[in-house]
Amino acid sequence: MPKIKKYLPFIALFFLILLLRSPSFFEPHWYFDEGVYSVFGKSILEGHSPYMYVWDHKPLGIYLIYSLAYLVPFDTLFVAKFFAFLSAFGSSLVLFLIARQAFSRKAAFIAAFTFGISSSLTFFDGNQANGEIFILPFLLFSIYLIEPFNKSINVKKIFWAGIFLGIASSIKQVAGIDLALLTVLLLLKEGRFFKNLLVLIWGFSSTILLTAFITLLLGTPLPDFWFAVVKFNFSYVVSRKLGILFNFLKFSLLFLIPILFLVRSKIAYFPLVIWLVIDLIGVLSGGQPYPHYLIQVLPVVSLIFAVALTYGGSAKLLRFVATGAGVFFIFLLGNSYFRIVPYGDVFSEWGYYNSFVKTALSGNYRTFEEVFSSRWAVDRNKKVVEYLNKNSSKNDYIYIWGGGTTSWLYNDLDRKIPSRYISFLHAEAIPEAPKQTINDLKERKPKFIVTTPHPTFEELTSLIDKNYLLDKEIDDVTIFKLKAQKED
Repeated sequence: MPKIKKYLPFIALFFLILLLRSPSFFEPHWYFDEGVYSVFGKSILEGHSPYMYVWDHKPLGIYLIYSLAYLVPFDTLFVAKFFAFLSAFGSSLVLFLIARQAFSRKAAFIAAFTFGISSSLTFFDGNQANGEIFILPFLLFSIYLIEPFNKSINVKKIFWAGIFLGIASSIKQVAGIDLALLTVLLLLKEGRFFKNLLVLIWGFSSTILLTAFITLLLGTPLPDFWFAVVKFNFSYVVSRKLGILFNFLKFSLLFLIPILFLVRSKIAYFPLVIWLVIDLIGVLSGGQPYPHYLIQVLPVVSLIFAVALTYGGSAKLLRFVATGAGVFFIFLLGNSYFRIVPYGDVFSEWGYYNSFVKTALSGNYRTFEEVFSSRWAVDRNKKVVEYLNKNSSKNDYIYIWGGGTTSWLYNDLDRKIPSRYISFLHAEAIPEAPKQTINDLKERKPKFIVTTPHPTFEELTSLIDKNYLLDKEIDDVTIFKLKAQKED
């Protein structure tokens, strides 16, 4: 019995995270990123080369997670959401272990529970199976191996820390920001810094190169791989509406790092402060205020909150940070209801759990689905899929011009994709994409072209006018059918 009592808090944490994330298991197919990951992951299993059949700009790791989800005999999104739950719980456990390296069991549990709860709330996109939640177990384990609060370090642990950080970065590039964190932490260690740094980089680069090699082995040309995973992302993060402001904040934080390092002896629990600053740079790297970006910084904020609560007398700076984080969380709660600013405005967060409880009590799934239907066209997509399934076969090509939920149309239709740019977000951001798309459509002659309210580019409009006839209008979607081809 005493042994079981010891593990009761972990069991409670497991079921608490499961409870908070359980509504996400029953979400309809609506979120763009998850739709792209699903289509991409499926295409790999079907033997298509990464980035060639379906294009996106993340490393291979996130798509392999969704490929694995496809192999489980349940709905892909359900499995991906369950993987996200396991990732959140695993991250909480590793955060507990990090905290125990320097702090009390009480502080460690406060950190683990704070992270487990906050990372599972819809206010931080905790209902999504996105890249940030999947990078955290590996990223946190690399920090655990470095032992941020100890002076000594084992070289083997440094190497494995690099390996795990490389795995995280192979899921989403932003995890690589923490290479800077591990480097700073190594500066605080006893022993030869440059030797330790080389070992860290060796482990990190080995994983990155292995991921790149697997991608190339699967048939992706090197230039396409480099453009998708590296080059495009540099232009993407500075082209967003808040790119200039976020870049200013990033450079300000970068400038702050050496200053903090010089006065580190005056800062209580310095590793936590530098961890926070570096991960804030990671949060800002996306150039947009998407709530799921904040998940990367939640572990250190949770640990700072725990330390400020239990060791407040010796950590004034941490108390200040914890208070600021608390104020920001209260702002999220209020803003999600009053919509003072359009931050994270994807659906009604306040109605999310309420609608799910009503669905669970009544058995009427529509109550929960309506959270997404009005804005994210879930009902419309079902009608489009039903119509196209009746009027096409599995070997037919279908092209869909749209963004948002249209990535899920490709997944749910299960028809051939004629061009790799499955979203106007990519087609409009890449100069060569419109021309490539038109060439693909002319070559493969999709049976249907589906357009959404988003304006088509000139060449696509011309191609539709010349070769297609209006076939069906479903809500705000227009379906065009290929004209009968004349025999030579």
